[in-house]
Amino acid sequence: MASKSTKTSLIYDSLKSKIINGELQPEQHLIIRSIANEFEVSDIPVREALIQLAEDGLVIKTPHSGAKVSAMSSRYVMDIMQMREALEPYAAYLAAQNIDEEGIALLKDYYRRMAELSDRQEAEEYSVLNRQFHSVINSYCRNETLISTINSLYEREKWMTAVYSGRSSVTEQSNREHALIITYLEEHDAQAARQMTEIHKKRYFAKLRQLLESHAAAEQQETAGRRGRKKRGGGLED
Repeated sequence: MASKSTKTSLIYDSLKSKIINGELQPEQHLIIRSIANEFEVSDIPVREALIQLAEDGLVIKTPHSGAKVSAMSSRYVMDIMQMREALEPYAAYLAAQNIDEEGIALLKDYYRRMAELSDRQEAEEYSVLNRQFHSVINSYCRNETLISTINSLYEREKWMTAVYSGRSSVTEQSNREHALIITYLEEHDAQAARQMTEIHKKRYFAKLRQLLESHAAAEQQETAGRRGRKKRGGGLED
């Protein structure tokens, strides 16, 4: 029989994956008893998993009504982008002081593979390699707290891009920036690596902000339409 901690981890991983991939939608209620029945466990490991998800910011626990998937307000998304814009350039700054030949070789391999995918416009596979590329850089900052924080923000980015149904397209500009970042890291030029990473992130998040604003405008238009239909319907009932 699996231990309680193992059961909790299994439930946590499953729910987290469903939230990040958009299978569980923002503000969707999570019924503890239903989840427990699905995993054939008691309520306790489900509650523990929900507590962990709440700490990750993926779930909101509400008194007397269980839990629900967190809603993604524009402010929440902006906060994530601001944190990443600040933290990842600093991680690159630290990495430039620590990275070795093995790390540079790994980054160059990722760069080569991403360039091939870029030529074919394979956006989904490119995104996976891009994440791994930046994770290698972050790992050389030698600051476990910083790495953990950035990884958590990565997961939330995956969640919001899944919900908003889109990522930035693969571009040659992104590859050129990757090449420069590798060069500065290889030269152990910490300040240049930091500045190039900041430029790289700001460009990406500018596109994500456009996506967010477009989504928000569409939602406002849909809400206004519903209100108009409701108002007209009310008039007919009178």
